[in-house]
Amino acid sequence: MKSRPFEIALVIATALAPASAFAHIRVSPPGRMGTNDAVKFIQNNKSNPALAPDSPGPCSTFTTRMASPLNLTGGQSFTFTIQETINHPGRFYVQFRANANEEYWAPANQLALISDNQNNGVTQAVITVPNLTTAEGTFRVLQEMDDQPGEFYVHCIDANISLAGGPTPPGGGPSPGPDGDNTFSSTSMDVKKPAMAGCGLVSADGGPSGPNRAVILAALLLAPLLSVFAHRRRSS
Repeated sequence: MKSRPFEIALVIATALAPASAFAHIRVSPPGRMGTNDAVKFIQNNKSNPALAPDSPGPCSTFTTRMASPLNLTGGQSFTFTIQETINHPGRFYVQFRANANEEYWAPANQLALISDNQNNGVTQAVITVPNLTTAEGTFRVLQEMDDQPGEFYVHCIDANISLAGGPTPPGGGPSPGPDGDNTFSSTSMDVKKPAMAGCGLVSADGGPSGPNRAVILAALLLAPLLSVFAHRRRSS
């Protein structure tokens, strides 16, 4: 027969377990991260990223391109749907680079910047596809959080882009999204932060790792209950 302390400990652990699964944003159409919404990187100097590169990388640890990138035409309007799963004050970015030699933070590669003034809702980020030809392009959708400066949740969506009226690059992928207006604006909010913290950490597979608040709280609550249980067993 289970003791009362063990039953209480089990209830606490079960109640707190789902908290470690919460994340931040999902993006449609999905990219390299799929439905994984807890992939982070650190950027400590947006205005001069050469001095502080995105860490562990511009797409976190997701370095392999999509097997089926988007097929888009330069100059068309395209919509990324951003679903926020944990509310943070801040903003969403849509950035682009034509190949690995370009910098996402370059002013010319900023396609949309939208204030995050909703609470766990859906944001439509409408961009104009750059009018060029590339089979190595990648869009990057970010969530920046004012309460966790320097940390960004990231999705990278690869794309083949053909110049309007020109040849189509090789490759296949989903069809474009709905039309709309460009929503780009600019801001300057450089931040300094030496290490990852907050709601999620980056692990080798790009997902959350390390102890979070729920795990620490569970350990603190369970310790005295398990101690009482062990004492009663020794006394019986």
